[in-house]
Amino acid sequence: MSGQVGFFFSSAALAEDFDLYPQAGWMLVPEAQGRGYAIEAARAAHDWFDRVIPGKLVAQVAAANSGSLKLAAQLGYRELRREGEGETATVFLRRDGPPGGR
Repeated sequence: MSGQVGFFFSSAALAEDFDLYPQAGWMLVPEAQGRGYAIEAARAAHDWFDRVIPGKLVAQVAAANSGSLKLAAQLGYRELRREGEGETATVFLRRDGPPGGR
C-alpha cells in the first residue's frame, strides 16, 4: 500500500468551527509522492463525498507540508487559522463545498 485518503470524525476537541464537520485526511509514502497519485485519490474521495454526504469538510495540515497545503487548495480548502510556531505549526482548513460549485 502506498497511501490512504479518507474522512473521519476526530475525538480531539479542537475548536467549534472545526469539530462539527468530518475531517479529511491523506498520506502517501515518500516513494509515491510527486507522481500525481495524491490528487487523483483525493479528488476521487472528495467527489464521492460530494455525491453521498454533501457538506463542509475540515482538514489539518502541518504548516511545513507544502505539498499537502497545495493539494488542499486544489480541493477547495481555505485556511481558517494557524496554531503553533515553526516546525510544529498546524494549519486548520475548511472546505465549504466542491471548488467551482460542482
